[in-house]
Amino acid sequence: MDPASVVLLVMHGAVPADFPESERAEFFRLKARYGHAHGGPAADPQERRFRELDLRMRSWRRTHSNDLFWASSTELAAHLGRELGMEVRVAFNEFCDPDIASAIEALAREGRRRVYVATPMLTRGGVHSEREIPEEIRKARNAYPDLTLEYVWPIDPAETAVFLAARIRHHRQLTSHGS
Repeated sequence: MDPASVVLLVMHGAVPADFPESERAEFFRLKARYGHAHGGPAADPQERRFRELDLRMRSWRRTHSNDLFWASSTELAAHLGRELGMEVRVAFNEFCDPDIASAIEALAREGRRRVYVATPMLTRGGVHSEREIPEEIRKARNAYPDLTLEYVWPIDPAETAVFLAARIRHHRQLTSHGS
């Protein structure tokens, strides 16, 4: 295993089930106005509130019972790490820490030299995989010029079809034996 290389698995993120409903509603109302929370000074008190709620949600304690998506993401990272024989870390586009920028910053501080950025978002056309992840990688390349960041995306639709066909065949085999 090359200790200088690591995989950063970028997942979407989800709101934890036990996040207070009133704050969830307020967050999404403000998110519709401000989009993603960004650094720099907040323009007005509403934007400051949005950033507070974003930080509160991202740093919320995650468990299997309150955020199955988070738990499944860490499980996927563990399986991927065993499959590759290398360390895999998880970052999230939204709703959960660490975000992509923070994860890359931590890897750079640790002295990592190469980061393979991957996402299970399989099809083209999504904002996260097409724009947001590449933008975070671009910013990180500027901030950490000694760190090689490789975005392992897009996924070839033929590869996705092979994966899905195998799952469908497996399911059909299971259900045909039970009929």
